[in-house]
Order: sequence, then C-alpha cells, then structure tokens
Amino acid sequence: MKNPKPSLDIDNLALSNRICTTLSGAATLAENWGFYLFNFAFDFETELRNRISSIWISSLLDNLDSGKQSIEECLVVVKKRNFFRAEEFLNLAEELNQAIAELLQNFNREEQYFIQDFRNQLVHGHLRGMTENIKKWKYFNGQEIISEKLTPRQFGDLTRQFYVLGVDAGFSPIRQRFINKDQRYWNMLDVVREAARQAMTVIPQEIVPEVFSN
Repeated sequence: MKNPKPSLDIDNLALSNRICTTLSGAATLAENWGFYLFNFAFDFETELRNRISSIWISSLLDNLDSGKQSIEECLVVVKKRNFFRAEEFLNLAEELNQAIAELLQNFNREEQYFIQDFRNQLVHGHLRGMTENIKKWKYFNGQEIISEKLTPRQFGDLTRQFYVLGVDAGFSPIRQRFINKDQRYWNMLDVVREAARQAMTVIPQEIVPEVFSN
C-alpha cells in the first residue's frame, strides 16, 4: 500500500517541534542506555544488558515504523518554504533511519517478535490485550514494516524456541549482533547527538524566529 501524499498543512511551530524531536529521540536512547550497554564496568551484567537491548531495539523498530513518513513529509514542507538549515537536519535524520533499517536486518521475524514480547513484559508487566484471540504484531523484513495478526498459539510457536533456552540465553546472541560497532548506526550516534543539541536552537531560529526571540 502506498503512503498518502505528504501534507503541506502544518504550521511552522509544529514543524519545528517535529524536526527537533526526530533527532532528540535518537539521542535520548543513546544518552539513557549507552553507558550501561558499553562501559566495561557492566561487562558481567548480562541480564541488565539484555534488558536494555530489548528496549532499545524495540524503540528502533517503532522509530523506523513512524519515522520514514514523518521525515518525508517534513522534507517536502521545508523545501517548499526554503528552510535550508532544517533540510540539512532532516537529511541527517533520513540517513539515520537508513542506518536503523540496516541494523534491524540482523534480526529475523521470529527474533523481532521475541524482542518485542520481552520488552513488553519488562515495561508493562501484564499488557492488556496479550491474551486476546488475535493480536497485531510487526516486524521489518529488510524492505518495509510488515504487520500481521497472530493468535497466541501462533505467536508462541514462533517465539517458544527462545524461551525454552531461558530468556537470557535466548537473548544474548541477539544482543551480541545488536552491539556490533561496525554497523553504521553506532558510528552515527555521536554526530546525531551533537546535531540534536544544535537543532534545539538552530531550527526554532530559522522556522519560528518570532517565538524564539520571545
């Protein structure tokens, strides 16, 4: 199904906020969790790192799901309105989205479902709807986000292999692939964090100077 045509009906203040939060969201993940995932002091905290990774990967899947269309819509608007600095930041956000897609290709459908299920248990405990006859799940197939409806039995058949091993034994190989620093995503994060910091000033100055000056 094709994405709807990007809308130009967005005011400048909302546009500024969307661009800033697109970058700041990516930076926040790294600032909240990166220290615990990579600092040598936590090298023996396997369980902690597995739990952080499940939350981080699930967030990246959510970002990829919603980010692509939002970035494309914003790019159309900033080009139309000649916001050149904003366009530079959006180009970086688009490159980051591509890097996220590359990273998620390391995990197959079953692994992505396991990652999300593990994350839901950590964050929500009992999540309403988990025992419904049909539940919608999503995964990235290397090209696009795919949504499908599964019964609890179908979902269990796909993810049982990981739980049989024990959650941490099942998740550790996934985490090792996730934290491979040869991937473009990790190499971009320092640039993205600095861009997110700059964007909080530069974007409002360009797009809504009347608000920024107040």
